[in-house]
Amino acid sequence: MDNITISDSVHIRKRFLRSVHLERDAYDSAGLSDYIITPQARQALNLISDGLLGEATSRAWTITGPYGTGKSAFALYLSRLLSNVETKNNIAWQLLYKIDLSFADDLFNKLKDGSKVAKPFLTVPITARRAPVSLCLLEGLCKSLQSFHNNKRIKSLHADIESRLSSLQNGVIDSHYVSQVIENLASLVNESEEYSGVLVIVDELGKLFEYSVSHPEQGDMFVIQEIAEASCRSGKEPLLFMGILHQSFEQYVQYADILTRNEWAKIHGRFTDIAFIEPPEQLMVENLLLIYGNFFKIKWFVIF
Repeated sequence: MDNITISDSVHIRKRFLRSVHLERDAYDSAGLSDYIITPQARQALNLISDGLLGEATSRAWTITGPYGTGKSAFALYLSRLLSNVETKNNIAWQLLYKIDLSFADDLFNKLKDGSKVAKPFLTVPITARRAPVSLCLLEGLCKSLQSFHNNKRIKSLHADIESRLSSLQNGVIDSHYVSQVIENLASLVNESEEYSGVLVIVDELGKLFEYSVSHPEQGDMFVIQEIAEASCRSGKEPLLFMGILHQSFEQYVQYADILTRNEWAKIHGRFTDIAFIEPPEQLMVENLLLIYGNFFKIKWFVIF
């Protein structure tokens, strides 16, 4: 009998070989075909899709769940879904149409919002680190806007952000400037008529929280509240804001004083929290798919 190794029989899909990095992977389509739209992901999509309508007032969300439940992968999938509305050529849309034709049609029509053609969202993917909130958000915006050479006004906004970052001292930025920049971007995008709106996704949002707790003088957490409020009142110039968390707001400040906890509770109140916890049976299925590549084509080899 020929010697058969495990590597000959077991094939791990490339998407599972490394963790998702939102900024790095946002424009790389490799591996998206392996994404599994779970029941939890479909529920989150349903909630978020309501924010696409012009009269929507719920446009700020937190996706909260433990490590390994696919939150970042979902955020990446969402960004691909909304940033490209070529449904025939976009693998993200093909996956959605395959599992739920009715919902896919409904979502596509929301992106039309009464017009003849669907328009994508300008997506701003940001992977946070332990740093001041304003600094991290501006750096993410700067990276996302650097490719806009044809739109003079967006290019000018990018130059203004670059200038502000280059003159930055001690990591301190006026929080109102950050929220105003994001609001201005939503307005410019709406005027260009190329996009439906702006989608800002901050992965590892908890790292900004951790920094704010340990550096309250530089934490500037109020900017998160300002952006959430701007999102909820964005009306016909849709601004969607999403943060990815591993635990709830309250847990980040559980040892802080009562005043700080009350302030964070007000910030949390501006968001709709989506619990991202897959049932055990779903995780078992995903693990089998991860290991064998195809749930119905498992090969067992016994080596004596």
